[in-house]
Amino acid sequence: EQGTGNREQGRKKRELLMGWVRYEHTLLLTSCLNNYGMRSHQVAD
Repeated sequence: EQGTGNREQGRKKRELLMGWVRYEHTLLLTSCLNNYGMRSHQVAD
């Protein structure tokens, strides 16, 4: 019983971590795209 509880907890933690990593990656990607967009706008001007 204790073993299954720990395994379930581990799975939840892993899901949480994966969600956070995905969120961070999305933010980083958005930030990079924004910076690239800003730079190309300045070149156009």
